[in-house]
Amino acid sequence: MGGNDATARPALTATVAAALVLTITYVAAPVDWVRASLLVVGGLAAAATILLVTRRTRPRDPLASWLLATSIALVTSGQAVALVGQPSPSYADIPRFLAYPAMAGAILAFQRDRIRHDRASLLDALVVTVAAAQAGWLALIEPLLRDDTATLAQLTVAGAYPLGDLLVLGVLARLAFALIGSRDLAARLVICGLALGIGSEDPGSCLSA
Repeated sequence: MGGNDATARPALTATVAAALVLTITYVAAPVDWVRASLLVVGGLAAAATILLVTRRTRPRDPLASWLLATSIALVTSGQAVALVGQPSPSYADIPRFLAYPAMAGAILAFQRDRIRHDRASLLDALVVTVAAAQAGWLALIEPLLRDDTATLAQLTVAGAYPLGDLLVLGVLARLAFALIGSRDLAARLVICGLALGIGSEDPGSCLSA
């Protein structure tokens, strides 16, 4: 176990440092094609780092790492395509949509041997998901349905993104409630990282023409 930690720690430190540099450069970049390039580089580098650490540490079940790396590569590629002149709905939506089931699958695989399978945490997660669904409907979907200029493609895409978020939120909330009181640092990092990712999404991105 100690050997695995010693192997993973330098890679984690390097990844965090590189992510900070890429983030600062992304914010300071003057044009969209530079930002798109940084997204692709950052996403593929993050995915490659996950796979590399997984290969070196050799966990008993690497499925969660593979799916997480896949979802990161998909979502960053889709965002990059959207930045260089492919607003939604477009081909940029395809990898972003595919990232949702990959991310949800990663969470399910990650929590498989880590959580207690009790009904209480499942019900708590269901309550959170239903509340989020209602808020998403009122804030995102209903205004678009009232817009007579919205096309069928726009309506479909506008509804698909919140559904994808709900899918990830549901399995993430299940993991969070099941681990209340636990000192599982890896699980906390996964929960915080994905929650920040969902929260930082631009709701208007799926409504642009």
